[in-house]
Amino acid sequence: MYIFTEFKIKLTADRAIDGKFQNFTNGDCAGTNVDRKHKQAWWNISLPDLANIYKINLMFREKYTRHYGYYIFINKEDINIEGLASLTPVYHEENEKHPGVQNIIMFPGGIQGKQMYIYHNKSGEGENNKNVLDICEVEIWGCLNYTENVNCTCSRNESDNLLPKAMLSSIGAWPNNNLTLICHQGNVKFQDKFKQKLDLTHNFQNNISFTCLDACPKDAYNATTTDVENSGQFMRLSVDDYFNYTCKIGHRFESGNLIRICQENGSWSGKEPICKRCKCPCERLASQNFIKDPIVLQQRIEETKIFLAVNRSELSAFKRKKVSSYDGRASSTGIGMTLGVGVITFVIGTIICCDLLTCKAKKRKKNVPKRVTLRTRWNTLQN
Repeated sequence: MYIFTEFKIKLTADRAIDGKFQNFTNGDCAGTNVDRKHKQAWWNISLPDLANIYKINLMFREKYTRHYGYYIFINKEDINIEGLASLTPVYHEENEKHPGVQNIIMFPGGIQGKQMYIYHNKSGEGENNKNVLDICEVEIWGCLNYTENVNCTCSRNESDNLLPKAMLSSIGAWPNNNLTLICHQGNVKFQDKFKQKLDLTHNFQNNISFTCLDACPKDAYNATTTDVENSGQFMRLSVDDYFNYTCKIGHRFESGNLIRICQENGSWSGKEPICKRCKCPCERLASQNFIKDPIVLQQRIEETKIFLAVNRSELSAFKRKKVSSYDGRASSTGIGMTLGVGVITFVIGTIICCDLLTCKAKKRKKNVPKRVTLRTRWNTLQN
């Protein structure tokens, strides 16, 4: 931190959130050491919980521009300064000659965060290339996740706007000084006479109202012939969002681009896609021979049926039913031999057994002695 030796005032970090910002020398601001030996400078704050952040209002030391080139990081958990190397900043001040003394950065739809860093790591000669931060006041507008919004401060605007109503105006810290309005991945629109720009700086003295627009205007296309899918996660369009077009059923793509990307200059890449209804070519219709006589048409149908009829006996599926397929496996051969020999042996054995039984019965009948009764013998003697 910087220390006023004459006034014995320490410009500690908490002076940037005390609600005072008018007089730097009275200690209304926070300030880092001005020694050139420091290769980086930063100011950070941690919220009690995750919050949905909609707007950040930064007020720097009046009429000083050495804060140019600073970065803003918003992270979902507390990290140390070394951890910033793996993060992507949400804003970078690139205006070297006329950086805004007051910067208002808006986030349509909100951005989740718990900790915010204002970071400096410039290198070079001259007063403006020192790594110094003169921060007079920092305002973070949003809603903590656990807070019940009784007064609906964070409710969205009634119109098609992803910024709550309370975020759409600010008071200038110092008259006749540059104020920069930034819409995160979008365009700024003033509610009065000023024109929209992607990054707009304006000298003003009064309260100012504004809102955020899409980074690109809504892309025009023919909804009756073309379907579209938006890659954007939210209702607002950001840089690098794209539209993916497809022709409706019964239509064909003729010209233009089926993928169009929102560019940094606020325009869409490529040209509007053109889809037209599919129709049979006239040349093909001219060569067709249409039959209008119903008798001739029926005769032609019967001829076509005969021509297209299939003889089932000539089909390969029918022929395969009559043919056994070869199976050369040893197990199949063994089973076949066993069954074949067994069946033949059984049949022959059955026949032989039946014959043996018949022969045996006849032989037994032959060996039985004849019985002669007395009457038979008497009759014989009389004769």
